[in-house]
Formats: sequence, C-alpha cells, structure tokens
Amino acid sequence: MKQRMVTASVAGAALATGGVMLGRAARRTFAGDSSTKVIPYKRGARIEEYVTIARPPADVYAAWRDLESLPLVMPNVQRVESTNGQARSRWTVRGPGGKSISWEAEIFEDVPNQRIAWRADRAPVKHAGTVRFMPAPGGRGTELRVEIEYLPPGGLLGVFGVKAARASSQHFVALDLRRFKSVMEAGGVALNGTDVTQ
Repeated sequence: MKQRMVTASVAGAALATGGVMLGRAARRTFAGDSSTKVIPYKRGARIEEYVTIARPPADVYAAWRDLESLPLVMPNVQRVESTNGQARSRWTVRGPGGKSISWEAEIFEDVPNQRIAWRADRAPVKHAGTVRFMPAPGGRGTELRVEIEYLPPGGLLGVFGVKAARASSQHFVALDLRRFKSVMEAGGVALNGTDVTQ
C-alpha cells in the first residue's frame, strides 16, 4: 500500500513534465544511448492519458511549461523549483503518511508549443515521459497527450505486480489533467476538484 502511494504520487508529479516514448527522440532515449537511458524501452509500467482543452496549443504549452505554478492544479505536488534555468527542476510531492518526497527531473527535449520530454533517473521511482500539445480536430483547441513510463520498485520484476499501483496512478494523472483543463478553460477548479465537462 505504501509503495502504491509513492508510485501514485510520483506519477501524478511526473505528469507535469511529460509522458513516454513518443516520437523518434524519445524512442532513442529509452532504447539506445546509455547516457540517456532511464528505463529499458517498453520494460516499465506505462500510463497514457489525454484531454482536449478549448485553448490554442501555444497557450496550453505556456501554462504547462510554467512548472512552478503546477502545484496549483496538482494537489499532491507541494512545490517545483527550477534549478538550472528551465532544463532541471526539483520536485517535492506529498507521499505516504503526508511525508514529503523530492527528486530532480531533467527536460531533455523542449519543442515550444509541441512537446516536452523529461527523465528522472534518480527519483524514488525512476520515470520518464512526454507531453504533447497537438491541435485538436475541428479547431476545438488542443489535445494534451501525456505518456509516462516508470520502473516500479523491484526493477523489471516489479512490473508484474504493479497493476493496482498503475490503476491508482492512472486515476491521479486523469484527475490532474481534468483540473488543468478546468483552469485553462474556466480559470479555476470546480468545488469537487475537477471540471464539469470532459
């Protein structure tokens, strides 16, 4: 139970800087160059979520890229501090029993208005990912797509016992995306902590 809460907290925070293995650059990072490898390609647990936001990609990207303001829409994230310009950041999240957990993340790919990719190879739960900002079909705004891959405790063997943790993490990621959508579209989060539309 405790490890599931750590994994869910890390996944929710990881959401803020990315998802995993989208595009050639991310694939190369996980499958190739050992200097950038965090998780062996397709060997970790994976979370994928998306939401359509009725705002242009440039607006959604700019709001997401302001990492230090993300705790306003992600309740398990206590703070984010940029440590090396905008390429590195220190994340602190609320873990099991209210205990704070911190780690550093590195953005290794940043294509304005299109994509942010990150890795956290020294986090309590190693993870990496990509966030994409794509024009939504029919001019409906932006499709915000997040993919996160993480290596559960216990290494590759831990992947087999991670179903409950992944479901919990997926739930937190979906809620955080809905809160972000609500703030982008309505300027705030509804009383129940989510938006009223999906």
